[in-house]
Amino acid sequence: HEHVNHLFVNILLLREQSTLYEYSLDELAARKKLVAAGVEYGTILPSELTHITVSELQLKAQRADARTRVSGMIRTLSRMLGVELAEDITLELPELADAEMIPELKRPELELFDLQRDAVLAQSDMIDVSRRPHLSAFAQAGVGYPNPVNFFDTEVAPFGIVGVNFAWRITDWKKQDLERDILSLRAQQITYAKETFEFNLSTQEENYLSEINRIRDLAIVDEQIAQLEAEILVQLAAQLEEGVITSAEYISQVNAELRARQSLLIHDTELLKTQLDFWNSRGGL
Repeated sequence: HEHVNHLFVNILLLREQSTLYEYSLDELAARKKLVAAGVEYGTILPSELTHITVSELQLKAQRADARTRVSGMIRTLSRMLGVELAEDITLELPELADAEMIPELKRPELELFDLQRDAVLAQSDMIDVSRRPHLSAFAQAGVGYPNPVNFFDTEVAPFGIVGVNFAWRITDWKKQDLERDILSLRAQQITYAKETFEFNLSTQEENYLSEINRIRDLAIVDEQIAQLEAEILVQLAAQLEEGVITSAEYISQVNAELRARQSLLIHDTELLKTQLDFWNSRGGL
């Protein structure tokens, strides 16, 4: 189940990265037209156009790599789920509450602990039952020759026998006390195992909340940086058109803005993955 979640999240991440590559390619294409016009009129060196073309090819290669990886992951996901999935399938996120919400524990192990303890206690109750006196009645009827209850009767005759059985185990040399102690110890061990299991899960809560806050803080900074890098890119695009800067300087800023957006995307995805893993560990998915 956890592996399915990871595939799901990675597919979403790579698809979003492909969208970012498209955004950067559109930006380069717009500038490339202007630079090509400048080269045609002799105001810009041909090498400036070559720089942009090389950057375009690099981004297209990265986009193709991301798409290929998505296709491979979808095929893997298809095999794991046992259903045929189209490469353009729309993946929908499960409905999750706020990341800081701690979901209720629904692990099947908790119910198993209770069932095991109940079974042990039931065995202990059976020991007490076996120590009680047992009284039972019996009856037997038939036809015998000779009569089994009267050997002097040599004719074929019906007969009947009724009686009462009484059994009471007075002592068993403390064997049952020992069995009861052993079962009590087993019940305590199961209780301790359940408490330890719950404690280990509860210790994950603080780590989870700390990790959520860490990722959110990074994402906030990423968003601020991405916005500033985008503003710088707009300024450099205008300077490139005016011939104030070279295409290499402009391309450097395109890549800087792309890296900032990718960093934000990665941290947003990491936040989702952390939440999915935590909910899954508590049986919430």
